[in-house]
Amino acid sequence: DYRLGIGSGLTLLDNIRKSVNNHCAVIMITGLGDEQIAAEAMRLGASDYLLKNQLKSAQLIHSISSSIQRASSEKKLHDMAHYDSLTGLASRPILIDQLQQAITSHQKLAVAYLDLDNFKPINDKYGHEIGDFVLKTIAQRLQSTLRKKDTLARIGGDEFILLLRGAAHTIQEYEILLQEVLIEVNDPIKLAEFS
Repeated sequence: DYRLGIGSGLTLLDNIRKSVNNHCAVIMITGLGDEQIAAEAMRLGASDYLLKNQLKSAQLIHSISSSIQRASSEKKLHDMAHYDSLTGLASRPILIDQLQQAITSHQKLAVAYLDLDNFKPINDKYGHEIGDFVLKTIAQRLQSTLRKKDTLARIGGDEFILLLRGAAHTIQEYEILLQEVLIEVNDPIKLAEFS
């Protein structure tokens, strides 16, 4: 509702968009037919703006349904732009955002670049389906080796970037972690796992 006891619905809407995510449906319902409020609500991310005195159940059901559908579509578009479609890993936009956040907040981190040697012959000899299986397997292995606070991104066909966070880590600790990564990556992939 636009009128709330402690503030306006616009303030609440703005807080929801800042704290939750931009992919949830929020419908503003008010008794005020003010076009400026409606425009501001839509600018702040309301999925729809309905008037109480004109509200019918069919209209509300339609608004809820279309708002949920739009939020779902927006999330899919966001994910397509920010996550690798094959592996589900972060892609360049998220990687760049994470790097910018680390630089802005003066976080210490290590950046590791990983390129899979001789990957092209796998695609050439066994086909792209097997190549995709190899990439997904490598991505899963890398993800299982890293900590939750680290970021793993696929930035190209067979190229990955690892952002290893942690100010308390020494170079030796990073080297140990990267050795574990190499052990996982170099472990043979059995095609029997392919299904």
